Amino acid sequence: MSDVDFHFELDQGPTLYEYGLVGAYPDARADNDLVEYLQTHNGTPNGSDVVMDNGLYNSGHGKLSLPYLAALQIYPDCLPGGAQERGDCVTWSTRAAVLTSYCNELLYGANEQKFAAPEVTTDARLHGVIATESWYWFRGHNQEGWTCSSAAKCALEKSGMWLRQDYPQFNFDLTTYSPRLAGKWGSSPPPEEIVRHGQQTLVKTATYIKTYEELRDLLANGNGVSTCGGESWSGSRNEGGVCNRTAKGWAHAIAAIAVDDRPETVSKYGGGLVLLQNSWGEGYLSGPRQIRGTDGIEIPLGSYWTRWNDMRNRQMIAFSAVSGWPARRMPNWGLRGII
Repeated sequence: MSDVDFHFELDQGPTLYEYGLVGAYPDARADNDLVEYLQTHNGTPNGSDVVMDNGLYNSGHGKLSLPYLAALQIYPDCLPGGAQERGDCVTWSTRAAVLTSYCNELLYGANEQKFAAPEVTTDARLHGVIATESWYWFRGHNQEGWTCSSAAKCALEKSGMWLRQDYPQFNFDLTTYSPRLAGKWGSSPPPEEIVRHGQQTLVKTATYIKTYEELRDLLANGNGVSTCGGESWSGSRNEGGVCNRTAKGWAHAIAAIAVDDRPETVSKYGGGLVLLQNSWGEGYLSGPRQIRGTDGIEIPLGSYWTRWNDMRNRQMIAFSAVSGWPARRMPNWGLRGII
């Protein structure tokens, strides 16, 4: 597949992945590079240390945590942000996670400088607010796919949050997603002026997550998570919005943007549920979206709940946006008990 002619046809995302498209792949060297970068830049690679050191331990226990609502509050209909049209799912997963973290920081963080959310056009909002192309340029090859670790390190070191807007100084427009523009650079890196611009909006830090409790507590504090793995799920949500694992497989990246640890949920499903935001748009997935036990709160289009045990082997990286990992005064999303 070339950088120019690869594209999805409508709802072929699952089919293409099931028949061999590799959008996300493991790379131990990339993992080690991210760990080393974090250790030398005041970061913490171990998610359990982040949770303990910042007073987040057990903060999500027994709760319904919906941090994606901050993104939808600031930028209505920004999720799923369109649909990927090449093998760049890792940057889409990274974008959903970073956008979640950033919006929660604006709404519920200290924000002592009183920063306002950047204004974007309607087209930019519907295409996810933050560009994915400006990360994919740094994948280091001309083929499809990337690693979660490399994309995370890129967001921390080389290319931060590019808003979806026109950049006439660079002769390109990122207002709407462009699979062709995503392939503008690959084995050859972007020019230095592109790198300098991207370094103005770097993500603060990231950390690896290994347990449900770490994932739960970081999501409860408003931190989005990018995940990579080979698991796949059905295209139909049940009455609770849950999709079941399937026997096929996707080498695919998907963001985790909410968690349901309410006792009733844990009892019903044998553990907590995690909300996964996919990058295949609105049409491939069907079924109810209302969150049980809430007054009309819906999960975003293109997302679904999964059992923790169905995703526990995925690589997971949480992002902190701009200010690091301080505990935040998050809203109480559990409006009433499950019916």
